[in-house]
Amino acid sequence: MKSAITLGVTLGVGIWGLSGFAETVEAATRTILAGQICRAHNASEVADIDYLVEGVQNLAAQPRYVICPVVRQTTNSLGANPVYVEVWRDASATSEIQCELYSHEWDGTWLGSSTGKFNGTGSGWITLQVTASSEWSHYSVLCRLPGNAKAQIYNISVDEL
Repeated sequence: MKSAITLGVTLGVGIWGLSGFAETVEAATRTILAGQICRAHNASEVADIDYLVEGVQNLAAQPRYVICPVVRQTTNSLGANPVYVEVWRDASATSEIQCELYSHEWDGTWLGSSTGKFNGTGSGWITLQVTASSEWSHYSVLCRLPGNAKAQIYNISVDEL
């Protein structure tokens, strides 16, 4: 008898959900990209960028820029979900890690940007958030890394609805 009641309740709830009365909840999608996805921004500095198991770093004495594509998994037109850059910086680094997130429309039209910095020691996060994007827009992150292998980008992640 208990199993018949359970079956009846289960079927009733299932039919109620299918009828459109149940609220639809969208889950966030998190995309995590390894730091090795980043590449030298300037072609003449390719040899200065080192790719490690855990990320990417700059071997030159002077700071260098790396550009990182951010792969989006969903069609979010709100632009309200942040991009996180996980970094590491040595205490002896002579400059901060600075990153900028760019949002461009499918045709190259600039939609917005956001800048963040990390001047701490050890591991940390740089949070970047643009105010505009569309279902067809794409993101890229441009980061300035201190020299002498004193900083790394571990990964980049984006949460979208």
